[in-house]
Amino acid sequence: MEFCSGGDLYGAIRKGGMSAAEVECCFKQLLTGLGYLHRQGVAHRDIKPENLFFDFQGRLKVRASDRRSIALVPPNG
Repeated sequence: MEFCSGGDLYGAIRKGGMSAAEVECCFKQLLTGLGYLHRQGVAHRDIKPENLFFDFQGRLKVRASDRRSIALVPPNG
């Protein structure tokens, strides 16, 4: 896993220091990331603030805590 020095989304929410624009940016990044995973046939089964991290540039990263949180999805056929 990539080192994410910005902490997790849960910590940012608890601080209460996120503007509406930052919340919108995080949501868009989350949707983009999940869309990518789904196109690759991967479903994340444990999306929660504790599994969403910020890298040193403030980009949101999705973490799979263990293999049980990931499921391979067969392509639509």
